[in-house]
Amino acid sequence: MAEALALLMLKKNTGEFSLGRGGLIQSERKIQAVALIEEAAASGARVKKACEVLGISIKSYIRWKAGMTVDRRKGAEKSVPRKLSPAEVEQFYRAANTAEYYDKTPAQIVASLLEQGTYYGSERTL
Repeated sequence: MAEALALLMLKKNTGEFSLGRGGLIQSERKIQAVALIEEAAASGARVKKACEVLGISIKSYIRWKAGMTVDRRKGAEKSVPRKLSPAEVEQFYRAANTAEYYDKTPAQIVASLLEQGTYYGSERTL
C-alpha cells in the first residue's frame, strides 16, 4: 500500500494530472491515472483519497474509468469515420473542374457522374 501511495505522491508532484479547472489532460495520462488509482485501491487505499492525491475529482475518475478519455470540448478535433480522404476529394475536384462540369452545380455533377458509373460521394458530402 505504501508503494502505491508513494507513487501517487510522486506523480502529483510532477504536476501531470492537476492542471487546474478546464485544463486538458491527455488521454494517455487519464488512463495512467486510472491505473494508479486502481493500484492504490488494490493496496488498500481509498479511491477518493487517491483521487485527491492526484488532484482530480472522483467524478473525473469515474468518467475516465468508464472509457471517456477523449477530448469532448467544443472545437476539439473529432474523428469522422466516413470522411473522404484527401485523395478522394482531389479526384472529385479533378472531375468537377473539367470543361464539361465547370458551370454546373454539385447536384448536377454528382448525378452526371453517377450516370457514367462513377461515384465519389453524395452531393452534400462533396
